[in-house]
Amino acid sequence: MSNYSSSKFVEDKNNSWYKVFQFIEPNSNVLDVGCSSGNFGEVLIKNKGCVVDGIELDKEDAVQAQTKLRNVYNFNIETDSLENLKDKYDYIYFGDVIEHLVNPVTALIKIKKLLKSGGKILFSIPNMAHASVRFMLLKGDFDYGETGLLDNTHLHYYTLREIERVFKNAGYNIDIIDGTEATYPPGLVTDQLKELGIGKSPKLDKLLNKDDARVFQYVGSATVSENHKIAAPRIQYSPDPQGTISLWYQGHIVSRDQSIQQLKRRVKEQEKIINEQTTLLNSPEELARMVRISQYLKYYFRRKSKTLKRFN
Repeated sequence: MSNYSSSKFVEDKNNSWYKVFQFIEPNSNVLDVGCSSGNFGEVLIKNKGCVVDGIELDKEDAVQAQTKLRNVYNFNIETDSLENLKDKYDYIYFGDVIEHLVNPVTALIKIKKLLKSGGKILFSIPNMAHASVRFMLLKGDFDYGETGLLDNTHLHYYTLREIERVFKNAGYNIDIIDGTEATYPPGLVTDQLKELGIGKSPKLDKLLNKDDARVFQYVGSATVSENHKIAAPRIQYSPDPQGTISLWYQGHIVSRDQSIQQLKRRVKEQEKIINEQTTLLNSPEELARMVRISQYLKYYFRRKSKTLKRFN
């Protein structure tokens, strides 16, 4: 049995199954990829009159699902053939499945042939940018669990940007994006920051209260793109700590050298002034000349001032 075989459908607007349920039109043909024990498909059959088939990797789950769904195929969506699936579907649902795939782009391309014209891929995918993960990383931790955001069977981790890239590379346009939320209350954010020795910061508060920090799972739908263009490869925005550190040091060194050069110029300017003053003090004739000029200017400006007062 899988960790998700006991999952139940609940009428909760903040539940991924409930949100996906709203996307599906009555009497539709649905393929549930990773259907587990078939609980979600069973609700679609009973409440919306849908025809539901499933694909499930876990053998025990597949046996249970077979009692609830029309057909259940016990195989690996990535490595096994789809030739036994003869129908076309209005919806193909990847419910918390994409993150378990070795190559999700290849799987999404492979499944296209099972979509009806205008059919939709539905998905729910955990959000790696949730505030809980951000706090964990700030503490220097990355703790796996049996379920949840850091399920130890997840092969890839996703933010909204990465989800968009994967679907675009597979030749789909995401037409609906929604999400379930697990919002940290302000008091909990404050307590977590205190544990880290970080005081209140408006910029940090804004960062931890952004939409992508509140979303626990992204839920949405995608349709086949008519103009398939490969998105930018992940490497272009993948973190490069060593590169960032090296660039910072390079910039720091340049800035330091510039400051040193400025100080050297100022020292030269001061030395020039000191040399001029020293020369003046060591030359009685030049010093006397400067004193005479100073006295003359003093007398001149005094006379000028008196003249101006007379006219005013």
